[in-house]
Amino acid sequence: MKKITLIILISLFMVVGCSKKEAKDNSLASLTKEEQAQAWHGERTAYLGNYDFTDIQSEKEAMKLLTGKFNVSTGPFYEESNQVLEKTFKEKLGLDERIDYSLFVTENNISFKKVFSFSKNGVEKINAVIDLSYLFNAEKKQIRLDSQTLLILNQSDDAKLLLDQVSSLSKEMADVITIKGIEKGLKQYNKTYSDAKGNIGEKTLPIIENGEDAYKRKALLKSIQVSFDVNSVLREFYVNISDKTE
Repeated sequence: MKKITLIILISLFMVVGCSKKEAKDNSLASLTKEEQAQAWHGERTAYLGNYDFTDIQSEKEAMKLLTGKFNVSTGPFYEESNQVLEKTFKEKLGLDERIDYSLFVTENNISFKKVFSFSKNGVEKINAVIDLSYLFNAEKKQIRLDSQTLLILNQSDDAKLLLDQVSSLSKEMADVITIKGIEKGLKQYNKTYSDAKGNIGEKTLPIIENGEDAYKRKALLKSIQVSFDVNSVLREFYVNISDKTE
């Protein structure tokens, strides 16, 4: 009798364990394998607390806080965006680089920023921010990488500094976020810019996005866009992945 009871208990334990694993995996079920590699959902039961880390001295310290203290993952977007920035502005354009970090935490959110300042002869030319935002859901006992953003800002008087990098940046970041159709998107962007004959004005132009498909499938919303100021100078290059799963 004891043996039968033990077998029943073991069987029940296995069923419960499998159910938990399945429930965890179901949160990413609407995503393709490619998208699942870009998303991150983790289990969490406790609120995050309130913290403001503004004196982070290194990448190692930043990652120790994120992955150690708060037990979250950065995902491939973070590392690959780093590589694109280094390649474009440090190696290709020969600009000097300074990096700062910030980590702001509330009960339900984590906001981590890696801020790049690219300069020449002490004069700031380009700022860039990689921003990872995490969202905790107490009801679901889940924390997720909710939004991943790269924002590049032209801080110089050179109107072509960022403009001349749009094509290469768009292609490389389209590879990073794995979105198809970038050539078509760039063709439409170039036509819009060309038709304006240098007088595009204060405007944001999408290069590529998958909004309709992302909302329909409850998947990852991906976009690349640029923004011009009132003088028709391209000031911002923006890339984002947002988690629209349930």
